Amino acid sequence: MLEKLNRRLKEDGVRVRIEDRGKSLNLRASLPDRETSEVRQQRISLNTTDFTEADRQARFLGELMSSPAGLWEAWDA
Repeated sequence: MLEKLNRRLKEDGVRVRIEDRGKSLNLRASLPDRETSEVRQQRISLNTTDFTEADRQARFLGELMSSPAGLWEAWDA
């Protein structure tokens, strides 16, 4: 299931991957650091094991990444 979701995200041009790390799913993407704005690989814990919710969050993050101004403010909202 996870491979299929990540393949679909890649096909749709969403530069975010979903990872299963223990008891919850995470998103992984190249994101600006909250402090320095330097872009680096980061993981965001979703605190869920629901693949549908993870896919929705990955696509939302992908949309935010297309206009990175205020990315973290929008994500935290």
